[in-house]
Amino acid sequence: LVVAGQPVDARLDQDEAALGLIRLGLSAKSELEVPIVALFCCKKEKVYNPFYAQTLSIMFQEKRRVHDAVYRCFGQFL
Repeated sequence: LVVAGQPVDARLDQDEAALGLIRLGLSAKSELEVPIVALFCCKKEKVYNPFYAQTLSIMFQEKRRVHDAVYRCFGQFL
């Protein structure tokens, strides 16, 4: 089964990862480190893996602080 061009299992994994991170109840400071870790993981991949971007995108919808933190991270990495 494919939804929006992605296998359903892959979409569930991204939802589960994002919601799992949200449910951890991280402090505001720790929550801002999530995008940094995601970017480091993405950088280590040999081939682009959309999992990290899609997981962060889901988190954007729930946590505005994560959205702002990603923009700050890109400034550090670029």
